[in-house]
Amino acid sequence: MLIDNLWWVDNPDIEGIKYNLDGVRTVKIPNGKRYLSNSYEKKYIYSDEEYNFYKFNRRFELLFMLNDKDEEVNISSVDKNKIVSEIKSLVQPVIDKQSEPLINLQWIFNLVYQDEFK
Repeated sequence: MLIDNLWWVDNPDIEGIKYNLDGVRTVKIPNGKRYLSNSYEKKYIYSDEEYNFYKFNRRFELLFMLNDKDEEVNISSVDKNKIVSEIKSLVQPVIDKQSEPLINLQWIFNLVYQDEFK
């Protein structure tokens, strides 16, 4: 959700995190290789420190992985929980810096996105 709405949320100055809002929205570590971005096909791309690329659908199901040699890796051998934890550590500082809304619109969010979480 953060990446989908990166244009609209506060993009606080956090040491070690940069944003790319042109075209594909991205949260990245400037001196590292880690980043999370969306793609034009409503999917998410994550790159880790070893230049492995992971592609997720909107429900955050792992679709495929490419290693640093651009070879496709069998996703059953991937520790998805570890990857999700890495992604969370990348975006959590941005989420934590968001201000509380003046009006709680959680019910609208639930209405719009309820099918995404089933």
